[in-house]
Amino acid sequence: MHGDPAADAVAALLDAGLPVVPVKEPKIPAWLDPAALPRPATSAGGLDDAAVRTLVKLLMLPEERPVPAEVRTACAGLPEFTRAIFEAWRAAGEPNGHAWVLVRLGELGDDGTVRFAAPLVREWIGARKHAKAGQMIEKVLARIGTDAALRELSRMTRRSFPGGAREDARLALVDAAGRRGLTDESLADRLVPDFGLAADGTLTLDYGPRRFVVGFDGQLKPYVTDEEGRRRKTLPKPGVKDDPELAPAAHRRFAALKKDARAAADDRIVALETAMVTGRRWTAGEFREFLVTHPLVGRLARRLVFTDGAGAFRVDEDGSFATVGYETHTLPAGASIGVAHPLHLDVPAWTHVFADCEILQPFPQLARPVAAPREDERDARRLARLEGGTTSFGAVLGLARRNWERAAPLHSGGEPGVFRRIGEKLHIAVELDPGIAAGAPGGSPEQRIRRVQVVTDLDAWWWDDADAEDPDAPRLGDLDPVLVSEVLIDLATLTPDR
Repeated sequence: MHGDPAADAVAALLDAGLPVVPVKEPKIPAWLDPAALPRPATSAGGLDDAAVRTLVKLLMLPEERPVPAEVRTACAGLPEFTRAIFEAWRAAGEPNGHAWVLVRLGELGDDGTVRFAAPLVREWIGARKHAKAGQMIEKVLARIGTDAALRELSRMTRRSFPGGAREDARLALVDAAGRRGLTDESLADRLVPDFGLAADGTLTLDYGPRRFVVGFDGQLKPYVTDEEGRRRKTLPKPGVKDDPELAPAAHRRFAALKKDARAAADDRIVALETAMVTGRRWTAGEFREFLVTHPLVGRLARRLVFTDGAGAFRVDEDGSFATVGYETHTLPAGASIGVAHPLHLDVPAWTHVFADCEILQPFPQLARPVAAPREDERDARRLARLEGGTTSFGAVLGLARRNWERAAPLHSGGEPGVFRRIGEKLHIAVELDPGIAAGAPGGSPEQRIRRVQVVTDLDAWWWDDADAEDPDAPRLGDLDPVLVSEVLIDLATLTPDR
């Protein structure tokens, strides 16, 4: 009904002084049937077949020619249109030579695109499609740039995510944060959704004749209470007496909340533990806004010990601050607040407080093991006592799940070891023999620890067969005691007898 007017509307837009086609008009690939795609619509109505084909060719133009703003404004349904093209490309086996599919998916995508695109990054990495995974991060998620997209990128920077994608996501976040004048960590703070929760961290779900309240425990696991305040195992399914519209919608919202809140909780728990290890600090205003009063993150903050330089304190249920002696703690002017590491705490005293208040921590803080270099190691840049020992491939993989990264393969295709960043261009590196074989990572279940050193030029170090220390690297005793403790505890898992 709207074919001709719609086609005329698109043609008018494309003829309005815009470079529609290059010297050679794009040829629609055989795997894509424009007639099977959902129809974007203009004010004149849905596009007909000719207009759809013209739109596809417009999307196939080189990346440096973005879709004109006039077309984006005039055509509704472009996110769904590009997702359908992407699905057709996947169904055809993801043929090479069609980078435009991902480019336009990101350029015209929305939060619906984010929800289906983000899981594909991990899927593609598992299938060893690293280049495509990197393009999904750079061309799609980073380009969409909404809070939902940036939240997904932030999650990809955490230690549980495969290494190569972590760095791609980190760079994309750094770029996004820079555009907003923030650090990537500060940006991640601002991206935690409140899920529509009330200030006390609860959500009321309306079934019509009955209502239920959803809350969260200290581990951010949801629980449900009825109108009498009785705890239920889960939210009941809608019944025949419930409102036929309100109840199913509330039940769906609860299902989505459980999934999304769990992902947010996992992300924030890792972020807070990382902040403790790296010594990250918040201003008083940031601390109150993003930790104390946030309806979800606040539940975590009440189960940790913080420090502001003047002393250690915890966040009480009412949002006030208390010392280890149960006295009120006032933040000093210009306070710089961080998650306290046990090296800087009276651990027995705080452990007694948390046991007395029946507070369970979201990650090991007070119960965290600590270590320090031996006296003869403080002036050294290497951990000679570990060198020559043997470890298992499984233990090495365990390090890769705790802030350690596997080295890039050498020309032989094997990964020579693992490393951990401890500063700007500074690393603790562990060289293994024979190393991790490409294509068969478990092929050498036993690994000998050849070298463990503090190094500055990591790439060169893997190729250097010399056992001499890096003269440009600081000594162990000059490094942050918290980072050294964390490294020593991690390395102890490789050779427990040393």
